Amino acid sequence: MDETRKKIRSEILKLVEEGDRIIEAETEKTKDDKSNEESSKKLPVQVTYQRWYTKALPVVKQLLPERYSEFIEQYKIEKRKE
Repeated sequence: MDETRKKIRSEILKLVEEGDRIIEAETEKTKDDKSNEESSKKLPVQVTYQRWYTKALPVVKQLLPERYSEFIEQYKIEKRKE
C-alpha cells in the first residue's frame, strides 16, 4: 500500500511540474512573440496542454470531485478562444 501511495504522489507531483512548465512556456510565448530556433523545436503549448489535461482530468475527478465540472469548463473556455 505504501508503494502505491508513493507512486501516486510521484505522478501527481509530475503533473504539477508539467503544469508549471506549461504556464512558463505560455508566459514566455506572450512575452516574446518572435519565433526563434529554440522555441520552434518545442511542441506548441496547446498540444502540451492537451496532453497534460488528458492526464490531469482523472486525477481531478478522483481527488477533487467537487471541482471536476469547473476543471472541464475551464478547458471548454480555452477551446472557444481558438
